[in-house]
Amino acid sequence: FPSARSESGSELRWNGVTGAAGYRVLVAADKEMDDIVWNSDDNNPLSAVADSVTLQGLITGVEYFWNVSAYAADVTGWTAEVTTSDVKAFTAP
Repeated sequence: FPSARSESGSELRWNGVTGAAGYRVLVAADKEMDDIVWNSDDNNPLSAVADSVTLQGLITGVEYFWNVSAYAADVTGWTAEVTTSDVKAFTAP
């Protein structure tokens, strides 16, 4: 599965997955990932070669949580099974 690797400011990085057609990054205000504040599907669709994303519009000093999902070339929607990393925390600069 993709491994949520690091955060540097508002840049989030992950290890890629062989055969992935793309990735989805979710950022939430809570560890349970219920209160989504940023979704790459809405903001910046990520291709298979992506291994990072820089976020805009987060509130300085606030702790956020994120994960990354990989999907296969034959997957047409997020209703199919995806591979998802563990949730990690970061604080917006």
